[in-house]
Amino acid sequence: VWMGWRGYGRAGDEGELTNGEDLNEEERLKMATELYRMGNHLFEMGKVDQAEMKFREATDMNPQHAFAWANLGNILRDRGDVDEAIRSHELAYQLVPTRARGAYNLAVSLQTAGRYSPAEATYQRAIELSAASTQAGFDVCRAYSNLGVTLQAQGKLAEAEGAYKSALEINPFHRSPGL
Repeated sequence: VWMGWRGYGRAGDEGELTNGEDLNEEERLKMATELYRMGNHLFEMGKVDQAEMKFREATDMNPQHAFAWANLGNILRDRGDVDEAIRSHELAYQLVPTRARGAYNLAVSLQTAGRYSPAEATYQRAIELSAASTQAGFDVCRAYSNLGVTLQAQGKLAEAEGAYKSALEINPFHRSPGL
C-alpha cells in the first residue's frame, strides 16, 4: 500500500520528520534525486517492491523527474500493470521528448498492451531520435526488432521484414525479438 513520502524532510517541532512539505524547491529536487538513486540501487539488489516505493516517492517529491517515471513504468509493466506503466512512460516521454529510450519504453508498454499502431509510431520515433543523436543506454537494434514484432502483429509482413533486416544490419548476431 502506497503511503506517500512520509518520513522525509526536516525535523518538526517535536523532533519528528515531516512529509517534505517544509523543504524548499532545491531541497525537494535533491531529495527526489536521492530517492531515485536509492530506487535504482534497490532494483539492482532485486528489491523491486522497495525500488517501486522509492521511484514513487521520487515522483511525488519531483513530478518532473522523467527517469523516476520511466523506471516506475518499467516495474509496473513487469508486474503486469500495463495501463499504469503506459501512464508512467507517457509522463516520462512528455518530460523529455528528445530521449530515444523514453520513446522506446513507451513503445514497449504500448506493444505489451496490444496497442500496436501507437507502438509502431513510437518505436519509429525512438529510432528517429537515436539517429539524431547518440544516446547512452539505447539499443536501436532491439528497437528495430520490436518494431518488426509490432508490424508483424498487424499483418504488415513486408514492413516487418524490413525492420528485422535493419536490426540484423546493426547486429548480425541479434537472434530474438525480445522486449
